[in-house]
Amino acid sequence: MRRCLALLVLSLAALAQALEPPAAPRQPIILRLQGHFTPDAQTARVEGANAISLRVGDAERWFAVDTARSMNALSTVTGPDVLAALAGFKPTLTALGDPALRQRLADVRPGVPVRVEGLVDRGSRTYLLRDVSPAVPSETPTP
Repeated sequence: MRRCLALLVLSLAALAQALEPPAAPRQPIILRLQGHFTPDAQTARVEGANAISLRVGDAERWFAVDTARSMNALSTVTGPDVLAALAGFKPTLTALGDPALRQRLADVRPGVPVRVEGLVDRGSRTYLLRDVSPAVPSETPTP
């Protein structure tokens, strides 16, 4: 009797698991960051709304984020949400993509305003660059 009851409980548990919908995969997010590189983490935290470490090539650099914006039209995830989800990792993001874009990002001197845009895969913490350009001062700091 106990065996039958245990078998029934296990069967019901397996059935419930089989009927459970699979977890939705996290979609990549197009993320635009505006800010500047700093010499260290402490300076990035003081000078930006957020501070992230960004691996560009072999170098890991600190970036003071003034604005972070999700560029996905239908996404409910904001730029600050993405940064908050990745906050505990070091580096926060690894820049990948076209060598010319990576070099342009690597050449940005500390303190020089820059706008970076790319596709973030939150699982692998990669940032596939699609634009690196001087920051546009007229942008408003919204998510």
